[in-house]
Amino acid sequence: MFYLDKLDKEYRFGDIIRGFALAEATIESPPNNRKFCVDITSPEFCVILTPCCSIGDKVIALTPLDHVKNSFFSNPYFAGDLTNINRRMLPEEAFPPAGWEKLNPEDRRKRVEEGSTHACLEYFIFADHELLPKYIVDRRDGKIETNHYMIDFRKIYRVNCSKIINAKNAPSELKVLQLTIGTRSELRDKMAFYFSRPAEEDMSFNV
Repeated sequence: MFYLDKLDKEYRFGDIIRGFALAEATIESPPNNRKFCVDITSPEFCVILTPCCSIGDKVIALTPLDHVKNSFFSNPYFAGDLTNINRRMLPEEAFPPAGWEKLNPEDRRKRVEEGSTHACLEYFIFADHELLPKYIVDRRDGKIETNHYMIDFRKIYRVNCSKIINAKNAPSELKVLQLTIGTRSELRDKMAFYFSRPAEEDMSFNV
């Protein structure tokens, strides 16, 4: 089960909430910063990415809930269950069959030796639910109706809100869906994997 049937009133990591605005700055020529713009959007839904025990002090980290990518449906392993993207998988499962065959033998060997790992590293898929509106994904082979959504770990925003005193004292009426403990663990694991990957030069550094 992806979501709980009954919501808690307190805010938790991974909750889907509504009613917040997000601001994004685009800077053309740092460091002078004389030419920039700020885009303010109000997505229908956002996801809380502040850890449960750190929610409070009138600040919260949010990411917008976006439509899934068209390309996900090119991979039969993903198309059968888009939430497979959230979990570790065999190397050949991370590619469409034709894409796996196009890899040179050495690349395939290295990936097989690496074993199960995460793919589509910056994305986490939220399962379909009746409270999430359906939309159409246009593909060359036809249209797909879905109400699966995704978040992108590269799109995390700080939002100040005087009503977020702590996890238990926040506007619970804005909470839409809550993840199960197991799903929240999957989100935490993939997010940690995304941010904890060492650079290649760090891996070769001996202390």
